[in-house]
Amino acid sequence: QAGAAVLWGQLPPPPRAAMEEGAPGIGVISSFNGARGWGFVSLDGGEDAFFIRDDSPAGRQFAPRPGDQVLFDAVEVREGGRKRVTGVRLAHEAVAPSVMQQGTSVQGVIASFNDQKGWGFVTTPEGDDAFFIRDECEQGHAFQAKKGDVVVCDSIEVREDGKKRARGV
Repeated sequence: QAGAAVLWGQLPPPPRAAMEEGAPGIGVISSFNGARGWGFVSLDGGEDAFFIRDDSPAGRQFAPRPGDQVLFDAVEVREGGRKRVTGVRLAHEAVAPSVMQQGTSVQGVIASFNDQKGWGFVTTPEGDDAFFIRDECEQGHAFQAKKGDVVVCDSIEVREDGKKRARGV
């Protein structure tokens, strides 16, 4: 590396990974191990890229099947040319959900919360239950709640199928 500073007789290490330009794209699930939470996406060029379910916007709820068309946010190129995609989501679910009460906090009451699995339901002021995931809460894994606790949500999303999702509990 011409012009690189050499300290103590060593060159700086190469970067661990680089983001590929124009990376957001479309692929097809070639395999997925639901028990371990990882799989591979076939890219346009025919090569496979590794992905981890927890990097998906749906988190642990993400359960693709081989052949499912997916969208992803970026391709990370690792040492040796190995690729990893991030932000993998099903293409048919990628339509933005409608949001009710966005921009204003929504008060709700915990209807149920499974501490071991990290998810639960919040009853909205309208009496509807909205699903939420602890990992999306500000406190992350430290979040604790019990039935009847009053909480504040950043927003309540309504999916095309009518199911509600609480964000920022």
